[in-house]
Amino acid sequence: MNRALDHQHRSARIWGSNASVFRVDGDGVHGVDWRVDNDEVIVSDARSRDGIYAAAQAVGHRAAVQARRQNALAVEANHEVDQASLSELLR
Repeated sequence: MNRALDHQHRSARIWGSNASVFRVDGDGVHGVDWRVDNDEVIVSDARSRDGIYAAAQAVGHRAAVQARRQNALAVEANHEVDQASLSELLR
């Protein structure tokens, strides 16, 4: 199921031409459709899961978020899940 999102945020005038807006979810970092209109950032997106939207004044921030995500996944892959402790937390 895709859920549509249309969101507006004021104070777009502080952004330069290198601005970037993207979504981070369980599957990775994704570009979204966005534009600036009357000093507002308007994001339009469709997604099938929860996500976090990020806006950055420089395009390089998206790559940095992706690198941190990949590092976290690598750390997670190298550590076993303690099922007993997890079960205790979920009670």
